[in-house]
Amino acid sequence: MELYQNMAHNASIFNKILDKISEADLFSISQNLSQFASPNFSGIDSLRFTATDKFISKFTNFLQTQGLTLNETAFKTNHFRLCDLYGYKTPKTALFCKVSQKVSIYIYSTSETLDKARKAHRDLKGFRFLEIHGLSQYDSQAKEPLKLDRKTERILKFLLEFIDNRKNRQNLILKSLDYSLDYFIKKEVNAVLAQSIAPYLTNLDNCKLYKPKALNTIYAQTSTRKRAKPINGILQKVRFYDKKIKHDSSRARETMQRHIIRAELVFVFDKTP
Repeated sequence: MELYQNMAHNASIFNKILDKISEADLFSISQNLSQFASPNFSGIDSLRFTATDKFISKFTNFLQTQGLTLNETAFKTNHFRLCDLYGYKTPKTALFCKVSQKVSIYIYSTSETLDKARKAHRDLKGFRFLEIHGLSQYDSQAKEPLKLDRKTERILKFLLEFIDNRKNRQNLILKSLDYSLDYFIKKEVNAVLAQSIAPYLTNLDNCKLYKPKALNTIYAQTSTRKRAKPINGILQKVRFYDKKIKHDSSRARETMQRHIIRAELVFVFDKTP
């Protein structure tokens, strides 16, 4: 299913990922995206899976063939807010792998995956979350999203072989994805901007706009509480922010030459790990 034609270089692999999702979930994604102003570029930026220990072992071995190694790292609590989707406690550590300058992989356990392992009478690491971030990013020139490097493409193709969303096996289940809509405009990130990009949000019951004091970001969601209800179908929340401000504040070597307002839609397919 092709949601947009302007996925730049990565349209083929992104559409193959979308093909793994159920028709009902695809309809909800398409229905929500159609309510947003047409972007300059769009694409999948993050993927979240639950995976069995057997798959994690197989995946780790595959990464090694690509010259990549998972290392333990501390979780940045304020960065990984999406752990709230499945757990009431942010994990303290995760296995981490930097695939490229933009793409990263995290593997970790949450309270929910531990409970699932206990119920299945399996090792406590029997089920874990696997996340891959940074699939739709820009360099400092900011002309168009970067083409995925070969290692990232091979990793995604490997994951595509094992995604079981339409099967009874539980090796690798796609639980959530972030779909980004990028607008080449220079405007202050505020509620007026969010409403101009997606006017329908103001008509949704219980959907509210929040702006944390320390962040140049607007959140559209039902509540700031953990495990809040989705705002529309499987759309959990939307983030609006300026990628130039985010890029330049990250101490990057070069400042981004263009302001890009990103609307990042967080879709959750199943709240149960």
